[in-house]
Amino acid sequence: NFKVPKLIYYTEKQEDLKSFLVGKYVAKPAHLSESDNVFINNRNIEYVNQSLNNSLKKSARPNEPLMLKQARKGILIEEYIDYDYELKVFVLYVKK
Repeated sequence: NFKVPKLIYYTEKQEDLKSFLVGKYVAKPAHLSESDNVFINNRNIEYVNQSLNNSLKKSARPNEPLMLKQARKGILIEEYIDYDYELKVFVLYVKK
């Protein structure tokens, strides 16, 4: 039985995220590599808020896949699930 984390909040603009960084959460940029500015239950809310907002100024690295380079810049905050597996979802799209 797989548990899928609930989306707590998503934004594409810089804003105060502190009210969403409570309880057990994972917060990360939607447009960067999986290890860039990922925060899991970090209690330094000011630092997390500032780092995530600064991530909106960054772009994917030159060696990243084209799909990641074209992704819209955003911030995801989702429920933290304590499990022994990791579920990754890749979304592919085609421009028409």
